[in-house]
Amino acid sequence: MITAVTIENFRGIAHGEVSGLKPLTVLVGANNSGKSTILEALYIGAAEGVPAAWHRAIGARGWIGLETVRNIAYRNCRRCVVTTTDGAGGRAEYCAVGLGVHTTPGEFGGSGEDVVGVELSSLCSKTLMQVSSSGELLLPAGATVDPKVVLIGVGTVHAVRDHEASYSVAAEAGTQVQSELLALCAVLRRATKDIRILKKDNDFILHTIDQDGACPFYLAGDGLRRLFDIACRLAVARGGLVLVEEPECFQHPKAMDEFTRLLWAAIGQGTQVVFSTHSLELLAKVFEAGEGRDLSKACIMRTRLEDGVLTTLNIEGRNASERLTDVGEDLRR
Repeated sequence: MITAVTIENFRGIAHGEVSGLKPLTVLVGANNSGKSTILEALYIGAAEGVPAAWHRAIGARGWIGLETVRNIAYRNCRRCVVTTTDGAGGRAEYCAVGLGVHTTPGEFGGSGEDVVGVELSSLCSKTLMQVSSSGELLLPAGATVDPKVVLIGVGTVHAVRDHEASYSVAAEAGTQVQSELLALCAVLRRATKDIRILKKDNDFILHTIDQDGACPFYLAGDGLRRLFDIACRLAVARGGLVLVEEPECFQHPKAMDEFTRLLWAAIGQGTQVVFSTHSLELLAKVFEAGEGRDLSKACIMRTRLEDGVLTTLNIEGRNASERLTDVGEDLRR
């Protein structure tokens, strides 16, 4: 379990240290207070800085080519560092230095491509990625992210073809997981009787099935698709780390009851979950559902970012219910 992360010159954070992370940590704060950057830094650290992790973190807010890569460093600094600490006190540092563009003859296949020069201390200063003149991002072979380390951004719901992969991997965990996913769909879409991957036009598409027939999953509502994706990834990442940006997005309050249930079930299975939120109602649901559990495993972390300096204030889970009024004032300003 990651207990702390130190960030230097990453995104909008010039310097910040986040400590006291728990099995359940909820990040709250105003817009542009560093919450998303903390999630991305934790993802890079937990994934041990492999190229695919940097790619995922860099592109989490949308991809517009080289400018996206240049902006990962605070105000064009030449070095950004993410350092994580685990429960045993071990520290791991992942650096990106020498951000810039140069031309190389076909390191990733092809020739004369524009390459974003990113070096990682943990990867022997290897180039992380190549960006073609058309703005396409290419990754070197190998070094994939551990499936037990997951970053779920708000934009994930619009990734139409991710649902088949998420469901397939989750279904490998057994029929119990499949039954739970079906039950979730039935709660959010009452007509649903089954979920299944069907062949359509020489492609394999996830469908919901009711008495009137089958419907491609990508045509379901945003709330159903996003919560289904979160449920799949929690099932796969059992015992790992799941990072979620604003799980309340697109959701009806009843759906948040389902998220809360999934959340505490995952924590009970040894998964560490860190999520950001602007919803006081979701906070109340999470900590009300935690009554009778070991709330020393949970905390609310208030974030503030001024002139690039990140500061945090931890509220222990046992005190969370009493402090929700204070947090609400912070969220409602």
